Amino acid sequence: AVYFSEGKIKITQDRPADPVYLFNRSNVTQEGFSYEGSDIKTRSNCVVVKFFNNVTQQIDYVQHPLASNLDTDPFVTKYGLNKKQIDAFGCTSGGQASRLARFIYYSENFLTETCTFTTTSDAGVMVKPGMIISISDPVRSGTRLAGRITAASTSQITVDSISGISFSSGDKLSVILGNGSMETKDVSGISGSVISVSSAFASIPKVNSVWLYEKTTAA
Repeated sequence: AVYFSEGKIKITQDRPADPVYLFNRSNVTQEGFSYEGSDIKTRSNCVVVKFFNNVTQQIDYVQHPLASNLDTDPFVTKYGLNKKQIDAFGCTSGGQASRLARFIYYSENFLTETCTFTTTSDAGVMVKPGMIISISDPVRSGTRLAGRITAASTSQITVDSISGISFSSGDKLSVILGNGSMETKDVSGISGSVISVSSAFASIPKVNSVWLYEKTTAA
């Protein structure tokens, strides 16, 4: 994707990556997080990609992986044919065209939920289009697993509230460091409001920056 920022044209790639920033109820507005599923009409069940193979224009398409043809596609049977056509600019490979069709198909059919929120200015200046973020929402997890740091060293983080959190093996703690980057470490224990990690963070997180506790049993 291409976007304009800071007087420049910038490029970002939509691909799997580690999260680079944290959001919780302490750095969003009072409304919190809202969720919305995509309309079924926006979920293509057939994606047609046009590309050039040397000098001739060809097409490639992707449909539901469980169907051998469009007549047996369960999405087509239930919702009707919803075809999307894409002109793949600069594409001269059938393999690349197929990957693009697959990307569009899986994005529309399996990444169907949108989370919307308004953040504070200090967090807003850090994030850019295409960045992967972590969200801790007590409405989803059932308990508060994030907040603000009240004191810190590289191996111990004192948090504003630890209520409802109990330590278990496999827990992780993510914090925002002084340079604005995010780092995650395994938790070694909790004492009062102090969370200890098994290995030191690269630098000391700033007081009042955000923290996020991850448990395998909580969303």
